[in-house]
Amino acid sequence: EALGMQALRAQDWPGAVKAFRRGLELAPDDPSLRYWLASALIASGDAAGAEREFRDVVRRHPDYAKAHFSLGALNDQRGRRDEALREYTAAVQYAPNMPEARLRLAETLRVAGQLREAMVQYEAAVQLDPTQVAAWIGGSQALIKLGDQQQARDWLTRARKVHPTNP
Repeated sequence: EALGMQALRAQDWPGAVKAFRRGLELAPDDPSLRYWLASALIASGDAAGAEREFRDVVRRHPDYAKAHFSLGALNDQRGRRDEALREYTAAVQYAPNMPEARLRLAETLRVAGQLREAMVQYEAAVQLDPTQVAAWIGGSQALIKLGDQQQARDWLTRARKVHPTNP
């Protein structure tokens, strides 16, 4: 794992893939090794291989939130909103304190028109990490679509207090 991480930091994708595969020969059920192998595969341009490995992680370890999150991102990129929504929901279920998962779930819900559900996730995201500008903007967009102009103004007022220099 250490060699694979070192290769990742050096952007040596083939070296990272090789190191993580070697690690999996020694510990085939290690979810972290398989997750990082999938990450190295994505970085090297092998999205199909990465998806296969992420799916293997969640099959063997359904509570491994980072793999659900990464599968959600892959599905998002491919326009598979329902699958992305399912994976982001699982990521939030297993790691409720992961602000990135909350934000991605909120964004996916907002785009799907599930605005109230999206606002729950935007609120959680900014509570976990108020520095996420995208959560503040997405929340205001959801409130505007809900027709609640005053709450959208209040939301943006809160955002300006957190980000006074961000226009």
